[in-house]
Amino acid sequence: MDWLQTLLENNSTPVITAFLLGLLTALLPCPLATNIAAIGFISKQIGSRKKILLNGLLYTLGRVLAYTLLGVMLIVILKQGLGLFGVQNTIGKWGEWLLSPLLLLIYSGGTEPANAVNPYAVEVMREVGVDIGKHVPTNVNIYLEKKWDYVITVCENADKRCPLFTGNVGKRLHIGFDDPSHATGDEDFVKAEFRRVRDEIKEAFMRFYVTEIGRNS
Repeated sequence: MDWLQTLLENNSTPVITAFLLGLLTALLPCPLATNIAAIGFISKQIGSRKKILLNGLLYTLGRVLAYTLLGVMLIVILKQGLGLFGVQNTIGKWGEWLLSPLLLLIYSGGTEPANAVNPYAVEVMREVGVDIGKHVPTNVNIYLEKKWDYVITVCENADKRCPLFTGNVGKRLHIGFDDPSHATGDEDFVKAEFRRVRDEIKEAFMRFYVTEIGRNS
């Protein structure tokens, strides 16, 4: 259950963590483990009644949503006249397809992290509905001894200078992009470079998910 421990340690998004724990409790073959994990996670904020209530409600919502989706799928499957094995195969296929994006844990780090996130990066990400204003640049060294399915470098210098990961790494890949923080020119040009790289990253990792994660799931 190493992945569950990793999920619980992702305290930067406790609301999402609480919701995912609700989904997992409903779907995993060992709900006792996720129930205990959820209780421990929610009680970490015992000093704030509002946070405990919010996380508890989201945890419950996750369970309700999972059970509802399973019920709808079961009704549709039974109407098609499938037997027990057909039900198992269909739920296994579609459940994996629907849940796999929610169960990805993604971390980032740099070889020479800045003191704060570049304000242009914050601005262009807000344009597409993603707020990274409270994110803190992290040194990649804190991840070197952990277990990873993938280690992906994204800058040319990072590919050449990335330190050795001593933990268990499934695959190490390089998907390179220009570093927009090195762009020079007027403000409009620099913002355009940040937008270009933002869109290239989205396209490249959507393709990576479909061809690599989806294929192996």
